[in-house]
Amino acid sequence: MSRSDNDRIEDVLRASRRLQEIGNAGRETFQRDWPLQDAAVRELEIIGEALYNLSDTFAGEQPNCRSTWRGDFATEPPTDTGQSTSASSGEQSRTTSPRS
Repeated sequence: MSRSDNDRIEDVLRASRRLQEIGNAGRETFQRDWPLQDAAVRELEIIGEALYNLSDTFAGEQPNCRSTWRGDFATEPPTDTGQSTSASSGEQSRTTSPRS
């Protein structure tokens, strides 16, 4: 049975609330706790999947619902270079996964 657009929007809202709870744990806790990191990634996946699977009719009624990423990332996900840019200094630093 196909899920309705309302069900998918509820998924987005629920995952957003869970991400907020994860964020409330604090940066240090998040950086040390790989299960918490995995939970955050899963919630982002839920949001992405729900938005991707909204009906064209619903998405067409919402001007910023899908933006341009749908076509770009649907076939080829972005490549993670393992580098991030510091917002304050503009310097790049190597990121490491706690599971390495």
